[in-house]
Amino acid sequence: MQFEDGKYIMDSKVIVERLEKDHPSPALHLDSPLISKIEKLLPKVLFPLIGIWLPLVSQNLLNPRSKEYYDRTNEAKIRKPLSELARSTDGEVAWEKATPGLKELGEVVKANGGPFVMGTTGTLVFEVVNLC
Repeated sequence: MQFEDGKYIMDSKVIVERLEKDHPSPALHLDSPLISKIEKLLPKVLFPLIGIWLPLVSQNLLNPRSKEYYDRTNEAKIRKPLSELARSTDGEVAWEKATPGLKELGEVVKANGGPFVMGTTGTLVFEVVNLC
């Protein structure tokens, strides 16, 4: 993400910290105790589904320059092309493995009154950035 001062920031956590600093209202709720709870739950959902969502980010959300960087850096991390990762992922198995984590995440949503993690407050931090 490029900020008004021209600086680029790539890491999601650093981005939200900068957004909170530059634009304190509305609050991003970075001090919420739910952040650590959600950070512990997300790997239970994201890792089993990585073969589904990782390639789709590149295909559906990024411009060509960002796509090139995303593909190159993620392929280096997983040591294979994203297209191969997608082809080799059994969707049924992936969703079955993600189900316990999704249920735990659903319990957090219910405990706070839903429909969002923080009840009726949808936030960039919980609903988008922590998924990246």
